[in-house]
Amino acid sequence: QTGEKSMYKNILVPIDTSNKALVNHVIPHIESLSKFDDPHIHFLVVIPSYKMFIGLSYGIEKEIITEDNQRLKLAEADLKNEVSKFNLPEDRVHYHAILDTPIDGILTTAEKIHVDLIIISSRSPNISTKYLLGSTASAVVRYAETSVLVVR
Repeated sequence: QTGEKSMYKNILVPIDTSNKALVNHVIPHIESLSKFDDPHIHFLVVIPSYKMFIGLSYGIEKEIITEDNQRLKLAEADLKNEVSKFNLPEDRVHYHAILDTPIDGILTTAEKIHVDLIIISSRSPNISTKYLLGSTASAVVRYAETSVLVVR
């Protein structure tokens, strides 16, 4: 690869830490790409804020923020635990835990960190969804301003 431009410098990998099967599907793809181009790999976990469920409430906003911060810390710890299953160079791995909807969180983070590729896992198709992606994967493919690799 001497003199060749690296194809992927920054890869975003949204992880649903509650679905271990989807995490396991994406591992070999990430490991393979990490050896080829030596990119920075940004793992992302997106969790909804309590405000998304209860709306803006008067008088308890500080408690919500505190609770959301605690939830973000737990989500990031869970993300790091899942990523520990990958065989990746530690100096190339970055972690992001944010409050948002999954689709907006993925697209906003991709723009913010200037990714070259998004790798997203999608549920395996069954007889009724043979030609469909999950709603999050489908929206990311449709609206992302960069290449998207969907792993099944």
